[in-house]
Amino acid sequence: MTRKQGDLETPSLSTMVGPVPAILEEFLASLEQAPSVGSGGAEFLKALAQPPGDEPADLNRTLTVVRDAASAAVETAGPRYFGYIPGAAS
Repeated sequence: MTRKQGDLETPSLSTMVGPVPAILEEFLASLEQAPSVGSGGAEFLKALAQPPGDEPADLNRTLTVVRDAASAAVETAGPRYFGYIPGAAS
C-alpha cells in the first residue's frame, strides 16, 4: 500500500501485539491455580459494562482490563471446575 502525504502514522504490528504474548502466557500459566468461582464484585462489573470511549485506548490498559475480567470470571479451563450436567440420577 502506498502512503500519501497527510496519511496518519500507524503503529507496526509488533508494536501493537508486543505485550500480548507475555500476558497470555501469564494467564495460561495461572489456570491450574485459578479459583473456579468468579470473584468480580458489583462495582467491577459496573466498570466493565461501560461503553468504550470514542478515542483510541492504550493497549496495555485495555489488556489489563481484559486480564482482570478473565481473572474475575468463572474459570472453566482449570482443574478446579466441576460442571453441572443436568439429567436424571442413575
